[in-house]
Amino acid sequence: MCGEKIILRNPHFIRPYQHVLDCLSGYLILAKAQYDNPGLAGAYNFGPKEESCVTNSRLAELFCLAWGESIWTVQNDNGPHEAGLLKLDCSKAKAILKWEPYWNIGTAIEKTVEFARCKDDKERIYCLNNQIKEYFGRI
Repeated sequence: MCGEKIILRNPHFIRPYQHVLDCLSGYLILAKAQYDNPGLAGAYNFGPKEESCVTNSRLAELFCLAWGESIWTVQNDNGPHEAGLLKLDCSKAKAILKWEPYWNIGTAIEKTVEFARCKDDKERIYCLNNQIKEYFGRI
């Protein structure tokens, strides 16, 4: 937004990127399920589908495509050690809660850019309300 380049330290590392509404939907489903059946208490992961686990460079490419500018670069600064691959095992949430993420990585980035381009709080509230209606309106 300031015209500065996005700096990537580890462009080939894979991360489980997703939109926050995918996680939120899982938490809401879990809260209701555990309220109805306390025996479902325990730890659950809510992550993206396999195809949405992308490299940092792919995320940057998708973001720049949605933003309309190529604004990223690689900087090798020998930062702290990071795992090259991070993924979540969501099999428990899928099997027990019948939860599935709804938005893929492309849609998640488009919605994030749409929100980031809002100029003021009024626009952000309007945008967020529309995204929530779109996301949860399918249920």
